[in-house]
Amino acid sequence: MRILFVTGSVDRSEAALCEALVGAGDHVEVAGNPKAETRDMLVAAGVRVTPISTEKRERAGAVRAVRKRLEEGRFDIVHAQGKRTLAIALRAARDLRVKVTAYRGIVGNVRWSNWGARRLYRDRRISRIVCVCDAVREALRAIGIPQSCLVTVYKGHDTAWYNPVPREALVELGVPPEAFVVACVASMRPRKGVPVLVEAVGRLRDRGIHLLLVGDVRDVRIPRAVRRLALDSIVHTTGFRRDAPALAGTCDAFVMPSLRREGLARSVIEAMAQGVPPVVTNVGGLPELVVDGESGLVVPPNDPDALARAIQSLLDDASLRSRLGQAARQRIEAHFHVRDYIQRMRALFQETLKQ
Repeated sequence: MRILFVTGSVDRSEAALCEALVGAGDHVEVAGNPKAETRDMLVAAGVRVTPISTEKRERAGAVRAVRKRLEEGRFDIVHAQGKRTLAIALRAARDLRVKVTAYRGIVGNVRWSNWGARRLYRDRRISRIVCVCDAVREALRAIGIPQSCLVTVYKGHDTAWYNPVPREALVELGVPPEAFVVACVASMRPRKGVPVLVEAVGRLRDRGIHLLLVGDVRDVRIPRAVRRLALDSIVHTTGFRRDAPALAGTCDAFVMPSLRREGLARSVIEAMAQGVPPVVTNVGGLPELVVDGESGLVVPPNDPDALARAIQSLLDDASLRSRLGQAARQRIEAHFHVRDYIQRMRALFQETLKQ
């Protein structure tokens, strides 16, 4: 097979997929802007990388660059990793005999009222849409995309990729060494529900709890909630950190308090892979990732009392933390491993060529 991946960037799972496809004898190229780590993996595997930008003002140039590679490389499949890149791939592949496949990793933004996104994903030239979880698949089916076009493939990981930093690293961020530390790693937009988490932590302030927020804070309600509840001494914000997974891996619990539109949160997987017990809301694909009472705890969204009770149960019971943490790691190894992701994606590409 000859496959061109069109993507804004390339994460480690996608780089491992490209590497494995090349190892299986397929020809793989990437049109995108991968980060240094994954770019090195791709180059070492013999994957040609064509730089493109998905920014609106540069999209015409991206279409031309992808079109040129499709014409010169005589690809069988062009696989788009997101909404912007799908628009680029469809324009570039016009009138060419190449199969188009797409990836969708988030619930929402394809509602009936969102005409542009709806039209994009319902384009008849798309052979398959790879959904990161069943919740995404159901959201796309609800806007009229045929079930036969939709397939769920959990993006794979490897527990060996992740290692926690020493606990002393948290002390350097202002966290006392004896504290019970709850982590949340996210791009903190309003839909992530982080103010609800701040409210929940506020209910446990006298229990020696500290909250570590890692990622860009894009919700103005977060600092407002911290100030209103006078939690400045126990809520620590770091901004974007490249070592975010390692920081989360050394914490006592991980919380994803999403309100809506959640797919299969990568940061939750990274924490689970390191044996950190997760608490998540019953939103999008999160309940597919965390089995309540077995590999973590699942609570209703926008409910600080329920969230506080779940966190307190972990704080009060070390054996529960250990059991859920071990089961969380085992769940990633058993159901979200990169080897299964690679196998399913290669089979999907092969089936697409037979259509």
